[in-house]
Order: sequence, then C-alpha cells, then structure tokens
Amino acid sequence: MRTDDRERESPPPEPPAPPWRKTWEALALPPAAPAPPGFAARVVARALAEEGPALGLPLSPGWARAAAALALAAGIAGGAGLGLAAERPAAEEATLEWSSSTLAEEYLEEAGTLVEGASSAAAEEER
Repeated sequence: MRTDDRERESPPPEPPAPPWRKTWEALALPPAAPAPPGFAARVVARALAEEGPALGLPLSPGWARAAAALALAAGIAGGAGLGLAAERPAAEEATLEWSSSTLAEEYLEEAGTLVEGASSAAAEEER
C-alpha cells in the first residue's frame, strides 16, 4: 500500500470541542435525593384520613343527571340523523374530482376577484 492509500483509509480527525461544551456539561442536575423513610406510608394514611364522599353521577343532583341523559340522547339522535341523511353514491358512481390548480392558484384567483370587485365598487362611487 502506498502512503496516500493509508491516509484515505484512516478516519478524519475529530474537530476540537467547542468552548461552550464544558460549561454546558457543568449545568447537569445533581442526582435526585431519595424520599425519606416512611414517606409513602404517611401519604397513604393522610389520603385515607381525608377521604370524602366519592364524586360521580350517582351522587350528582337530579337535574345534572337529566341534563347528561338528554345530551347523550341528543348526540345519538343527531349522529344517527346525519348518518342516515347523507347521500352516499354507489361505488360505480362515486368519482373524485381533482383540481388541476394548486391551493395557491385558487387563492390568488379568489383574491383577484375580490380586488376587481372592490375596484369596480370604488369606480362606481366616484361617478
């Protein structure tokens, strides 16, 4: 092997570390301290002592339960009505209409129409 072949095979030298790297690595947080002994038992004991009535639908007022049932029924009826009312073409009739223009072109065409309408309205006001 020639010397230039060896130079090609050896990996390139790594660039020097940036000057801020040492400062960045010094910002690492210290390891977290463990919980004191008996902490979990104290938390459970306090939670059991402060336990109040369970919250939920059975303990809610009657009007709230009625409103929830009404909202559920309305949602089901509305969804079923929309599903049944939608006209679904047969598979052979279903076609996709692809636009050859892009969204940007459509926007510019619409913007041009608006500008033309505004300029014609301004011209009529000047008369």
